This record gives sequence, structure tokens and C-alpha cells, in this order.
Amino acid sequence: QRQMCIRDRGVVVATRGLPFDLMFADSVPTIEALEKGGGRYDRTYKYLTGDNRDQIVTYQCRLQFQSVETVTIFEIRIETKRFSETCFNPDQSFTNIYWVDPAQVVHKSQQFLNFSLGYALTEKLL
Repeated sequence: QRQMCIRDRGVVVATRGLPFDLMFADSVPTIEALEKGGGRYDRTYKYLTGDNRDQIVTYQCRLQFQSVETVTIFEIRIETKRFSETCFNPDQSFTNIYWVDPAQVVHKSQQFLNFSLGYALTEKLL
């Protein structure tokens, strides 16, 4: 079975072929906050449950700059800014990490998929 993690400008928006697939995640608020260097916003995630029903979950999120870091992908060093995105609601919380270059390209990330699978580490191939 094919498994996929679909991204919009580096932000995970869906998975396919995984347990409790992420059918949709709103990427626009995160992308806009990355462009601005931080911010507060809401994000909506839509999951497919084990009985094939939609579960929609909304989180309050805060993106903030953490540090300047060099990431290495296939022996290529890239200067980036590291951002953390903390999202929560009354029942759950998680934190995503993004490494973004000056042109706003997300080269590396650690992003939450679901509470069954946990996080995915992504790297942009150059």
C-alpha cells in the first residue's frame, strides 16, 4: 500500500495510506506566520477515524522564532531560522518545528501527524 505525506510549501496538509489519515490541515495560517516571523492563529485538522468518519479538530497555535541554525541535507549546509509552532486545545497539544531559509523555503521540519503515529521528520531535497 502506498503511503504519502502531502505538503504545501513545507507544511504538512494531508497523509494517505496511514492509520487515522490526516485528510486536511489548514496550512495558510502557518505559512503566513512563517513569512511574518511569528504569530498567533487557529488551525483546523480533519482526520479519518477508524470507522471512516470525519473528525474535525481545531487548535490555537503560536509560532515563534527560536534560533539561527545550519542544517545539513545530503552534505549541503543551509543557513536557516528555526521556528516552533505550539498548538493546543482543551484536550491535546503538540509542537511542530520548522527550519526556514531567508527565501522562506522550509528545508526541514518535524510535524505532528496524529496521536497514533506521532511526528514526521521531513527534509526538502535540493
